[in-house]
Amino acid sequence: AEHRIERLLVRRCFSAGRASRASSFFLVKWGSFAHADNTWEAAKHMHSDAIADYDRAAALPAVLSELLTLPCAPARLLEEEGLLPEREARQGGGESGGDSDGGGEG
Repeated sequence: AEHRIERLLVRRCFSAGRASRASSFFLVKWGSFAHADNTWEAAKHMHSDAIADYDRAAALPAVLSELLTLPCAPARLLEEEGLLPEREARQGGGESGGDSDGGGEG
């Protein structure tokens, strides 16, 4: 059975010894598997699209790269971290939970 790559997490270069060339490896997060099942895989075995996605994310500032990995982060958390534009923060970002009866005003 073929496993689907969810995300390439880290790139490292390893060598077997002084005389050998360093080889590039990625720590792979496999789709539908826990992080405990992540494995190191040789770059030469990775699909070029997965490596291109990794390179694009690595080129972004850390905050933007982290946001790409947390697309469903609650607005409250983003506001606390100062990552929301001011107008969104003022509108209130409590979509996830909270007061749902709609009462209290009127």
